[in-house]
Amino acid sequence: MSKQQISNSKQDKIRLYDYDRIISRTFVLMEKDLSENNVHIMKKFDRVLVNESLSDARRSKILGTLLSLSRMLNKNWNEANKEDIEELVYNFNKKFSKDGQETNTTSDHKKILKNFYRWLKFDSRDQKSVG
Repeated sequence: MSKQQISNSKQDKIRLYDYDRIISRTFVLMEKDLSENNVHIMKKFDRVLVNESLSDARRSKILGTLLSLSRMLNKNWNEANKEDIEELVYNFNKKFSKDGQETNTTSDHKKILKNFYRWLKFDSRDQKSVG
């Protein structure tokens, strides 16, 4: 096998997961389970993820986690206050950890929630200043 054949074969990526399909399915579930307002917010946030050049795998993880968090929150994100977020963290800590021990799942949920909620509050301020 020549070097050219080896380098060409490395360029052919093996895809274990069809992230485009997973992301599309996540949005279908969001449209089914969440309010129109929350779906709009999620689509807006996804544009931010794309603009930050995140991989489809990472986008899939973030969007799936936000779907889970949105279901737990059970209200519009732009109406959530500090107490709602604290209750949300409490609920997913209870659900995903044993004896209060941090797990990869709770850690991921906290990081994603923190980044999303910061963006949401920043985005809300921008909307108010424009309008």
